[in-house]
Amino acid sequence: MILNVFISHSGYASRRKAADLVKISRVKVNGKIVTDCNYKIQPGDEVAAEGNLLSVNKFVYIMFNKPLGVTTTVKDRFAKQTVIDYLPPHLRMVYPVGRLDKNSQGLLILTNDGNFCYHISHPKFNIEKEYVLDVKGNVTVRDLRRAKKGIIDNGELLRLKRVSLKWIKKGVSRLGVITCEGRKRQLRRIFTSLGFKVIYLGRVRIANLHLANLKPGKFRILNKGTIKKMLEA
Repeated sequence: MILNVFISHSGYASRRKAADLVKISRVKVNGKIVTDCNYKIQPGDEVAAEGNLLSVNKFVYIMFNKPLGVTTTVKDRFAKQTVIDYLPPHLRMVYPVGRLDKNSQGLLILTNDGNFCYHISHPKFNIEKEYVLDVKGNVTVRDLRRAKKGIIDNGELLRLKRVSLKWIKKGVSRLGVITCEGRKRQLRRIFTSLGFKVIYLGRVRIANLHLANLKPGKFRILNKGTIKKMLEA
């Protein structure tokens, strides 16, 4: 890991601020001033910024309600807004857990804990993700069965763990969907293949963590107890 990335992952400063600290000789590695942001930190190195010893072992877990139109990434020069833009500088050492496309909204977790990210994201752990979808058209029981059974799209088997019809109003069907997989645009691809256009997609739950009344664009830091319960769910 290079020096300014190490500093940002420690939570002491944003990556840009970390680079500034390095350039103005405010950072030491093993007691010596280092002014090269690309200096590679080795296991066992001691890194200090402005006299403060840093560590990347401090994990942060953030629950975020991603608004529509926001890109789920750390950095994208083509994106008007990313999820990281909603966080204060001292919390921008985190990364999104899983996917939530630009035209979808809802619950997203951000963290710098790689093991937690792997556990929540990988299908083998069967972590449930729950969504609410609105699609154009009248969805039938047969459509629900086909969606649960799965469809083949571009050589991938896409399927749902559970799907239910909540209501139909004025030619729009509201669905409740649960899946344990996170393939790219999975839900949109399934219902498009079944002949329905998704006009709203929101994630409301991951494992036992519910979005509840957290407003779009707002975040909440999760404590270790909550994270432990998620992993045990």
